[in-house]
Amino acid sequence: MLVGAECIYFYHSCCRIDKYTYCNILCGKIITENWLYDTQKEKLGAMLDEDPSLMEKRNQIAKRLELYKQARDDIDSVAWK
Repeated sequence: MLVGAECIYFYHSCCRIDKYTYCNILCGKIITENWLYDTQKEKLGAMLDEDPSLMEKRNQIAKRLELYKQARDDIDSVAWK
């Protein structure tokens, strides 16, 4: 989407634009979006194939990290009073 927005901005910022330039911009936008989709599709597929037990462990570690951060903030707030 960001690539598309940049291409449209470039299109509208040009004073004189002909059909050839517009087609180049449109083709560049499509090619770039397709390339981004193809590269991200592999990463997304790998993330979705994650083992459920590993996912649960990661969630538990994230919760523990949040508790550590909260404890640190509580200690800092008491230490500075």
